[in-house]
Amino acid sequence: EPQVFNLGNNNPEELMRFIEVMEGTLKKTAKVEDAGENRAEVKQTYADISLAREVLGFEPTTSIEQGLHHFSQWYHSDVRKDSFSTVAMSKPISSGPI
Repeated sequence: EPQVFNLGNNNPEELMRFIEVMEGTLKKTAKVEDAGENRAEVKQTYADISLAREVLGFEPTTSIEQGLHHFSQWYHSDVRKDSFSTVAMSKPISSGPI
């Protein structure tokens, strides 16, 4: 039977810590505005890697700094731009009545 593995870091990060690391990675200052508490907002989230640890022997090795740095490099790369810049359509879009 197929299994689904959650891969990630099982250590939660504070939102402000995430923002600080992102600012450092992008060399930009975020405009942070406190909108108050939202009762529907998830208070804490992190990856449950217990199954991946048990079955695959997975252990996270990428820090938040490394992960955001690699994401930023990919995001600004030509590889990403090339893979998302072409949209194939099977038939033309019509703006008039059919």
